[in-house]
Amino acid sequence: MIETEQIYRRLQEHPKVPRDQAVRCVNLEPFLLWKGRQSCIKAAQARPLPGAAGAAFTKGPIKAAGKTIAHVVPAHFAVLQALESPLLKMIENAMTQQSVSVDFKPKEQWEICYVFTSDIETVFDLLENDGVAAVKKTAKKVVGMGWEASALNLVMLAVLEQIKRHAETLVSFAGEVAEKGEISFFLENPARQ
Repeated sequence: MIETEQIYRRLQEHPKVPRDQAVRCVNLEPFLLWKGRQSCIKAAQARPLPGAAGAAFTKGPIKAAGKTIAHVVPAHFAVLQALESPLLKMIENAMTQQSVSVDFKPKEQWEICYVFTSDIETVFDLLENDGVAAVKKTAKKVVGMGWEASALNLVMLAVLEQIKRHAETLVSFAGEVAEKGEISFFLENPARQ
C-alpha cells in the first residue's frame, strides 16, 4: 500500500516527528479502509463456518474406554489400504449406499483399533519403514495382547462413529458445493469405458 509506505518513509526520514503528524501528511482514506477490512476479517475468522464445512473442523477426537480415537485423515486410509482392511470395503459400500455387513476378524479389529488410537504419523512411518508385517505385529502386541475385550468393542464402535462423521461431512460438503454451482463432479456419474 503506497500510503503506508509513505508513512514509513516519513518516519524513517524524520524519526522525531510524531506518528500522528506523519500519518496526517498522507491521504488517510485508503489506510482507514484497509484497517476496516482487517477488523472485518478478524471478526469473520472468529465466527464458526456454516454447514458441513464448519462441522469438518468441529468434530474432533472421540474418547472411549480410556482411549482417544483420532479424527480421520488421509494417512488413515493409506494405512488401512496397505493392511487390506475390510473397513475400506464397508466405507465404499456405505458411500454408494449399498447395504453390507462386514464381520471383522479379531486381528483385523486389533489393526483398526491400533491405527485409530495411535499417533497416525508414527503408524505411517512404521508402515513405510518396516512394512505391513511390522504394523500387524505392533497391533497384535499393543491391542491384541494388551486390551480387554470390552475396550476393544467400545473402541471399534468409536472408530465406526469417526468414519461416519467423516463420511457425513464429505457428503454434506459435496452437496453444498454442488448446490452453489461451484463444482459438479461430486455428483456426476463416473465415465463408462
